[in-house]
Amino acid sequence: IGKYCFECCEAGKEFDSYIMELCGKITGHINNIDSLKKKIEEIKN
Repeated sequence: IGKYCFECCEAGKEFDSYIMELCGKITGHINNIDSLKKKIEEIKN
């Protein structure tokens, strides 16, 4: 999970610091930026 959390946090910098909390909530393998953004929006909403 560490690899994906890091990628999540790196990509999340274009959102806000809230991403650090989301990193702990996102599970599974997010292997592209589009699916990452979609997942983040789902969690935020």
